[in-house]
Amino acid sequence: MKTIIRVTLLLGSLSFLAPRAQGQYFGRNPVQYENFHFKILKTQHFDVYFYDKEAPAAAEAARMAERWYARISTVLRHQLSGRQPLILYSDHPDFEQTNVLGEQPGEGTGGVTESLKRRIILPMGASLAETDHVIGHELTHAFQYDITGVGRGSVAGGLNRVPLWFIEGMAEYMSLGPVDPNTTMWMRDAVRRGELPRFRDLESYKYFPYRWGQSFWAYLGGTYGDDIVGALLRAAGRTGNVQASLETMTHRPVDSLIADWHRALTEAAQPVAVATGVTLGLLLGRGTVLHRHVPRQRGERTHDPQARVRDAGSTPREHAVHQLHRCLERRRQPLRLRRRGDRQAGAAHRQRR
Repeated sequence: MKTIIRVTLLLGSLSFLAPRAQGQYFGRNPVQYENFHFKILKTQHFDVYFYDKEAPAAAEAARMAERWYARISTVLRHQLSGRQPLILYSDHPDFEQTNVLGEQPGEGTGGVTESLKRRIILPMGASLAETDHVIGHELTHAFQYDITGVGRGSVAGGLNRVPLWFIEGMAEYMSLGPVDPNTTMWMRDAVRRGELPRFRDLESYKYFPYRWGQSFWAYLGGTYGDDIVGALLRAAGRTGNVQASLETMTHRPVDSLIADWHRALTEAAQPVAVATGVTLGLLLGRGTVLHRHVPRQRGERTHDPQARVRDAGSTPREHAVHQLHRCLERRRQPLRLRRRGDRQAGAAHRQRR
């Protein structure tokens, strides 16, 4: 009986301590299956950490990093304070064993920029183009931290309040440029469905910050020049208020900027819609969408009398029935009955051929 009591008390104490052990995650390194003997390749601005398995790739990555440094520093008009660490792993399984981060990176993580010491950690990609993109993306984060003070030990409370589309969208814009096929596909599909976001909607989980942020930054850069990128980062990084910084920089209300961005997206989607004959959904106002059929013939701009305006709050079933009726109306063709004599003449003609 005493033995049972002791076992019960022991199990109870272990169950009490288990949640505390799970909470003590700080300082616990992930399991390392290999020993990495890192070396340092020094360039003008970088300390590139690598091991023998990836030595040739590390030299290529170092050249890419220096090219990105020249581009980003020119656009943002800023030089990093101190040397920039770049820690490379030859593949993703090796990357998942890193002890630089406080937690193990997931399988979908392409790279990480650690904020306090501004270290960039990434695995080599499947291609040089993929590695080049990730280095440019993560180096933009390093510049963001350094400009706002995070990389120099400051807490940078303003940057912590900046939405994700602002941070990640800028990194995608700097590393991919204003035109990206993947982002263009996302925007064209959103125009077709009439689901373009308002400014406050950009912070919603519904709108992926990488794609939507890049698109909005591309509009800002194309309209006001790339100088707005660094200026807006500095202003929003101080206050954490992106809307006020935008309106101060552009001297326009944010709703006007978003409406102009929507028009630019619609104009960009128009040629593909004309070529394929798809229906574009255009935002007319709050909660209202116009579904307009675009003629297949290029250059035809006649008004479609079958255009419909529906409320965006209608049920999915009502919308599906409405779309089905419109599809049937467009495809309905008059039925032509052939007389018996016509069929006989057609058969004789085919026999003569």
